[in-house]
Amino acid sequence: MAREDKVIDETKLFLSQLSWNLNSEQLQTLLTEHVPTGTLVSAEVFTRKDGRSLGCATVTLTTAEATKTAISTLNGMNLGGRNVGARECYVE
Repeated sequence: MAREDKVIDETKLFLSQLSWNLNSEQLQTLLTEHVPTGTLVSAEVFTRKDGRSLGCATVTLTTAEATKTAISTLNGMNLGGRNVGARECYVE
C-alpha cells in the first residue's frame, strides 16, 4: 500500500533519527519540554529484542492541533546530538 493510500492518525507522530541511547522514559521527559503542556499521552521508542533502540519512536498526544504543533517544533530539532525527523503517523 502506497503512503498516499494510508490514513493519518491525527493524534500520533513518528520520530526518526533518535539517539540509540534514548529510551522511552527519557524521551517522555524531553517531550514535556517541547510539546504543549498536558497533551503528552505516551512516547514509545522502538527497540530490538536485546533492548537497544532502533532510533525511532511514536508519540501520542491528546489533539490533532497539539500533534501539528509538536511536529513543527520537533522536526529538525537537535536531541541528544542528532537532528530529529518528525512527521505524521500513518495507520493501515
